[in-house]
Amino acid sequence: MTTSIFVRKGYFAAKESGTDLRDGDKFNPGGYFEARGLVESNAALFKRVGYDHHNTWKFDPITEEQAAAISDLEPVDTDVSLLKEFNDNSPWVWKDPRLCYTLGYWWQLVDQNTTCVLLLRRSDEEIFNSFQRIGLREGSEDDRVDVEQRSWSHINSAKRAIQDFNIPHCEIDYSKFREDPHQVIEQIRSTIGLSLTLEDLGFRAEFDHSSGRGSRELRLERISRKMPRWLVAAVKKYVPNRILKYFFPTHYQN
Repeated sequence: MTTSIFVRKGYFAAKESGTDLRDGDKFNPGGYFEARGLVESNAALFKRVGYDHHNTWKFDPITEEQAAAISDLEPVDTDVSLLKEFNDNSPWVWKDPRLCYTLGYWWQLVDQNTTCVLLLRRSDEEIFNSFQRIGLREGSEDDRVDVEQRSWSHINSAKRAIQDFNIPHCEIDYSKFREDPHQVIEQIRSTIGLSLTLEDLGFRAEFDHSSGRGSRELRLERISRKMPRWLVAAVKKYVPNRILKYFFPTHYQN
């Protein structure tokens, strides 16, 4: 949602949105705005410090030593070329959760006079609920603790790079999109220089997992996963689409 604000304002995210950006799905029909080239480069950085997975949420956690070592890596030609592609299409925007760990590396390569970081935070509870909804966590207390620890690791790695390299940044709490959108607008304007309206934010309550409607959908998702497949198929076949759309707004879009 946040990245789409900049894309709608003309920021470059990828040459071919249909092939170079991660596609949307039933959980996020608007798309993820994660450039494949950036994701691949970040995964390669993980491997260079001995972390063999491409994702820091689904597999073993990255260690503090591995995360700290990324900023000390020497830039490679493929990464220089990737950044040149985006610089040739300025202004540009990157979005990838892996940047929490690779930010210090990329800061060596960007134009530090014209680049700014927007660090978007969410509460541990909201992240945990979101992960349950998409099936990455089952809901146990061990799962909850694991998500909290990984969230802490991501945010603190990003904040460490911001502090170490004195990176211009804007830190926004996701809940402010709902509770105080004018504050979000002012933060982006004062830090990045982009003037926005409420409509520009693109916040949609039905996608907010912390809302009453979002919480209800999460509970229904849990129930539906435990139902036999034949029963789920029967519900989809015989229940009117307008009712399914009401209870599962992120699954049934026009």
